[in-house]
Amino acid sequence: MNFITILLFLRLSNNFIEEIHDDSFGDLHELLGLDLSSNLIEVISFNAFVKLRNLLWLKIDQNCLLNVALYLPVRALHSLNIAHNLINEFPQISGSISITMLNLSHNKIVDLEIEFASMKALSKSIQSLDISGNQMRHPNQLLAFVNLVELNLASNENIDFTTNEKFIRHLAALKKLNLTNTNLTSDRKS
Repeated sequence: MNFITILLFLRLSNNFIEEIHDDSFGDLHELLGLDLSSNLIEVISFNAFVKLRNLLWLKIDQNCLLNVALYLPVRALHSLNIAHNLINEFPQISGSISITMLNLSHNKIVDLEIEFASMKALSKSIQSLDISGNQMRHPNQLLAFVNLVELNLASNENIDFTTNEKFIRHLAALKKLNLTNTNLTSDRKS
């Protein structure tokens, strides 16, 4: 057996990788963790991670991604970090999804458009969502994330809480909420 096929964790961070092709990691069936952070990645092929069925965590943060559309057939994937990119919309992720931790912080996301059935399934599996440092406007779009335990909205200065100021009440499982630097105001009635 080739030693490369039994790798459990692969760190490729801080390199000059620009693109991830289909089957780039095809022989690494046992891989549990993959770190592609701090590269120059602009493009990730839709099927790039198809054969990584045991993957628990995937880091693609600090790259140059404009959007993310991936097929992740891994039932085990627990954590996906795509922070510090140039993403302006909710990632299109399909497959057998069980992601519980999603980090989308420090991108350019304005709205969380969750249209496709696979994305609705993803929103139900997520328990920890970090969308701090984006350009979010409408917190009521978070109502699709019914199992959220942790939510970080810090540094989203454009959020309009007046459109649905009671959205937090609908997130029944929520235990931790960060609204630092969101320009909240109190509404006093005389």
